[in-house]
Amino acid sequence: MNQMLPRFLAVFLFSSSLLSQSLTASATVKITGIWQWGWHKMIFNGVQTYSPGGTLRIKQSGKLIHFQLSLTAGPPGSNMGLLDGTFMLHGAKGIYKDNHNKCIIYFTFLESKSAIKLRQTNRYRPDSYPCNFGYGVFADGIYKRVSTENPSLLGIGGPYSHK
Repeated sequence: MNQMLPRFLAVFLFSSSLLSQSLTASATVKITGIWQWGWHKMIFNGVQTYSPGGTLRIKQSGKLIHFQLSLTAGPPGSNMGLLDGTFMLHGAKGIYKDNHNKCIIYFTFLESKSAIKLRQTNRYRPDSYPCNFGYGVFADGIYKRVSTENPSLLGIGGPYSHK
């Protein structure tokens, strides 16, 4: 019994040290840049077009994140969604909420994949309207980094240009 206590304390202290290191590492996440999902070239009714997709432009200032999101549902209607907002980064996660708490989007930075996962939650209806997106347009997806440059937040993005 007396030998167990020192071993337990050693394991506990080592585990606490690892936890502290991982929390410190995630607090320094750098996500400024341009991120995309989808936008794959495809043929629809004999015409080359792009699949559903999204472009996420991020400027980071410490823990404050300013973003612009540009989305399409793809053919045949190519409905769109545009969103501009800010949120605070907590470790590798952040939550955007509009002024009415109807449009809620969860941001999770996946360091091992150099990607950001977005999950849109609508409190009132299971459709895209609380975020003012077009019919069938959602923010959900795994966005891969396509540029580490400081993006202009004046453009709306899309499959045609990374700048």
